[in-house]
Amino acid sequence: MRRFFKNILASCLGTLLFIVLISLIMVLVGVMSADKPSYTKNSILKVNLNMVIPEKSDNLMQFNGFFGEKSMGMNDILELIDRAKTDENIEGILIESSMPQLGMANALTIRGAIDDFKTSGKFVYAYASNYSQMGYYLSSTADSVFLNPNGMLDLKGLSISMPYFKDMMDAIGIKWNIYYAGQFKSATEPFRRNGMSDQNRLQLREFINEVYDNFVLDIAKSRKISVETIDKFAGDYAGFDTERALSSGLVDALIYQDELTTALKNRLGLEEKKNVKYVDLFKYKLVSTSSKSTKSKNTIAVVYAEGNIVDAGTEKGMISAEKYVETLAKIRSKKNIKAVVLRINSGGGSGFASDEIWREIELIKEAGKPVIISMGDYAASGGYYIACNADSIVASPNSLTGSIGVFAMMPNFKELSEEKLKVHFDSVKTHQYANAFDPFFEYSDGESEKIQTYIDKFYEKFLARVAKGRNMTRDEVHEVAQGRIWTGRKAKEIGLVDELGELDLAIRIAAEKADLEDYKLSNYPKFKKNIVEEIIKNMNLEAASPLIKIGKTMHQVESYSDLLLDQSNFGKPQMLLPIKLKTN
Repeated sequence: MRRFFKNILASCLGTLLFIVLISLIMVLVGVMSADKPSYTKNSILKVNLNMVIPEKSDNLMQFNGFFGEKSMGMNDILELIDRAKTDENIEGILIESSMPQLGMANALTIRGAIDDFKTSGKFVYAYASNYSQMGYYLSSTADSVFLNPNGMLDLKGLSISMPYFKDMMDAIGIKWNIYYAGQFKSATEPFRRNGMSDQNRLQLREFINEVYDNFVLDIAKSRKISVETIDKFAGDYAGFDTERALSSGLVDALIYQDELTTALKNRLGLEEKKNVKYVDLFKYKLVSTSSKSTKSKNTIAVVYAEGNIVDAGTEKGMISAEKYVETLAKIRSKKNIKAVVLRINSGGGSGFASDEIWREIELIKEAGKPVIISMGDYAASGGYYIACNADSIVASPNSLTGSIGVFAMMPNFKELSEEKLKVHFDSVKTHQYANAFDPFFEYSDGESEKIQTYIDKFYEKFLARVAKGRNMTRDEVHEVAQGRIWTGRKAKEIGLVDELGELDLAIRIAAEKADLEDYKLSNYPKFKKNIVEEIIKNMNLEAASPLIKIGKTMHQVESYSDLLLDQSNFGKPQMLLPIKLKTN
């Protein structure tokens, strides 16, 4: 029987390796034999945003599909739209944005890029069978917005929903020893409460109300309709009624795909028999060239920090001290790099790792290189910790920032062990705290006091870091800290942010502070290209486990339980944001 299973296993492994080998050969043959892509005059740039959109194109580990679902980062999307603005072969843009996956701050940035494209006099159309809220928000900046007659415009307002596990944990016999600094620091609430605290409800309501107001104002301005019209449409949840979407001015026409093609032909002045020529973003990246190339030796390093902040690891989609300290140290040592722009899209994570990255930013500044922060959708908790000592901080009005606070949590399995599993633990020890923080024993008052003191001390360090970086007093920082979140606009009012704007503004400020008249940009972190490794990593090996697949589709890895429930983090100070704004 043992030999039988051994043969079966060997056969399965052999088959798997054979599939990998054949797939690799097919890809290599395809790459070598493929004609060089091209595009011609009267082309339309198809801006398909129905994908996960990270900050940087190659800074995302993907698991969807056999070779990985296509994805393009903000850096490339913005660059390509800008190229198309002056490209004589591109006549206009067609936005396809049913359900993009990105946050409100980055969505505002893409809208800005499309508005800038329109100053060229070229047209922008948008079409979808159905629009999610985020999809419509991006599309509403087009000259003409079209919807399928049987489609839906899913405007309904913004929300934040959170699960609470306290009753479940009590039922299975797991208790949590939780310590935190800051009355608004809500990351631990799901494990110690069955619903939101008043403080958390207050901060979340204020946040989503302001973001929603910005959301509606932007749409109203683009569509030239009233805020009241949009708000009434959302309040009635009228998105199932396409005729009302039309009569309300939210869309320009209800048409089918063939009618869209006809509209584009008319716009381009094409004969009926002629085909509309499209070039998508991925192809356009290969065939177009930037008009902003420079031979300058002066370089501004743009460092993309996206994902949870962790102590170690080199994987894409996370900010590890191991990877980013090394990256920043290399940047510090390069004489041609005159300034650094750190683009942050993170809700935080490890307090230790955040402090390590903070330290490296200090060293870069001591080396005479200005450091400018650009905040994306999130730059909160640990994400703000690594930003607070920069020479200048730029945030989007919709950025979620602040959350200056610290917490730690450790499980207690005593009830689970003794009451549910009937396993009892006992011990002998030489000193009072010899078995301190053992998960199978109740914590003594002394143990709890030591951890709370430790967390309070780390919180004070956080306050001190911010006070020094922002030229504020400790009490001034504490007044706006305590774990409370803010929009970028509000953060500017209270002194946590210097300017409202996007990455391009941060780059201009960096150039000014470094006294650079000419410069080029270099993006970090760098990744070595290994086609075999990428193919194997992107293979859909977890197809047999839908739960694993579901858990890995969100590119920000914002299921903060990954960090909270990681045993290696138990007892360590955490600076982590527990929420995600629901826009789709």
